[in-house]
Amino acid sequence: MPSLLTWFFPENGDSEATLPLLSEERAKAAVVRRALSADGASEESAHYAAERGSAKASDSDGDGEVGVGASIDPAKGKQRRILGCTELVAMLFFCNGGPFGVEESVQLAGPLLAVCGAVLMPLLWALPVGLMTSELTSRYPYMGSQVVAVEKTLGPFTSFIFALFSGAANQINMASIPPLLLSYLEPLWATQPPSLRMALRVALPGVLLLIMLVANYRGVRLVGRCSEILVCVSLTTVGAFTTVAIRHLLSHGHVLEAFEWLHPTTSVRLPTLTWSTFVSLLVWNSSGFDQAASCGGEVHRPSRSFPRAMTVALLLSTCSMVIPLAASVGYFWQVRLLQGHSPWLDLHQWQPGFYSQLAHEMGGAPFAQLIGITGASLAFGQLIVLGCAYSREFAAICSTSTVLPSWIGALHPQYGTPYRVIAASTLLTAVLCCINDFSKLVNAAMYFDALALTVFLTAFLVLRLRGPTDNDDDTAPLRRSTTLSTEISQPPDNNPGSGREPLYHVPGGLMATVPLCAACILPSLAMIVLADKWCHIAALTCFIALSVFYICRSERQEADMKG
Repeated sequence: MPSLLTWFFPENGDSEATLPLLSEERAKAAVVRRALSADGASEESAHYAAERGSAKASDSDGDGEVGVGASIDPAKGKQRRILGCTELVAMLFFCNGGPFGVEESVQLAGPLLAVCGAVLMPLLWALPVGLMTSELTSRYPYMGSQVVAVEKTLGPFTSFIFALFSGAANQINMASIPPLLLSYLEPLWATQPPSLRMALRVALPGVLLLIMLVANYRGVRLVGRCSEILVCVSLTTVGAFTTVAIRHLLSHGHVLEAFEWLHPTTSVRLPTLTWSTFVSLLVWNSSGFDQAASCGGEVHRPSRSFPRAMTVALLLSTCSMVIPLAASVGYFWQVRLLQGHSPWLDLHQWQPGFYSQLAHEMGGAPFAQLIGITGASLAFGQLIVLGCAYSREFAAICSTSTVLPSWIGALHPQYGTPYRVIAASTLLTAVLCCINDFSKLVNAAMYFDALALTVFLTAFLVLRLRGPTDNDDDTAPLRRSTTLSTEISQPPDNNPGSGREPLYHVPGGLMATVPLCAACILPSLAMIVLADKWCHIAALTCFIALSVFYICRSERQEADMKG
């Protein structure tokens, strides 16, 4: 049995794959074009020379590594696209939140605003982001598509800052999931001794992070299949929970009184309204479609699969979030009124994991345990999918940016996964889990996500306003490896006889692009403005530190090249 170290440092270094450097390959290609132009060489000679330069870089890399295509699919010489539409729907469902984790919004803003926000936020936020992500992934169907898109439209420095801010949001987001998961599982061991409860709180996140590490290490297909199973289990249980809540509503009578909170004037009874946390929580349950672009290089026929999968995933996630929330609030209101209590005074009970308590009132301990396990399973699915997306995004920035060492984003020779990034991300998630405050982690994650998404949407808007340029030509040799240069210049897994598959475009053209971007950028700016002061300080500090690091590394590389 191979040792654990061979997972992260394979013995055969020559077969280890690395995501190629966009900027490095582009610079080589530019030198070749200038030289050939000066000599009056033909266009065919230029392409031949560029291909030979790419092959040379691939065969004799400084680290002894070859391109990603050679390790993943040697027969075809390109990256395998193994994610189908069904697996992509399941992964997008987990990227976009789901039914659990939204309970605290009732306490923060009241039931009316919570339900309205759960209905409107996917339409005003998730849908535009999903449409724009589909177009960018169709245009740049690579691993880390969003990083490539920003690098091509806004330059390498902006791409570097974008990727690291987006990575910070994903990393904090991953750290927020174990506290949410524990909030659903704690009722299962509530009667156990305190020492055992503490041991479970410490050991369980570690075990789940280890499972996440193994699943992401083995590849995106395993992640997709696990997501399919967890989605089926989650939707079935959530459907049962909603059915039981509606049955109780109809059997107890006083249905109109149970929904008196729908009247707008009742919201004035809410003592305080925490806008920043409330908006962050809703966005957290409606965001994530842009992260799915990280797996763009592993999706079969992305121009067709992404729009279809995002449409289905958006419908599933919205319905599974809104319908159980409205039914459970109605049940909660009805029961408290029948008990002679004021429901407004009990809104503080709406904390993460409150669905389990309601399930205990509806069907006893077994039903509560079922809901708790389902909520934990859904949170675990989010953890696996976010880890998959984050690792590919960071591997892409290690490839596209020359200021980061490319060996960090190296791909495993057998599974084609950025295993070193996955290992580092798992370790960092374990450290951040010590914060154990779901609301604060969500606030911080959504703040950095708003900054990154603003850059992402700006890149999309610039691409639409500017139109395609020579820099966006997919036939140009962009990568260090011959295999990926071949993949970029040919249609990946499309109809062989029909040429490249038509790109997906957001319906409406430029007239629809500007309103869609504005609909997403304005909430992002609102979240940035409403964020806590420490979020601004942390973001400004990170930006200054990253800028200094980028400038110093760039100047040192220029000095080395001149020397």
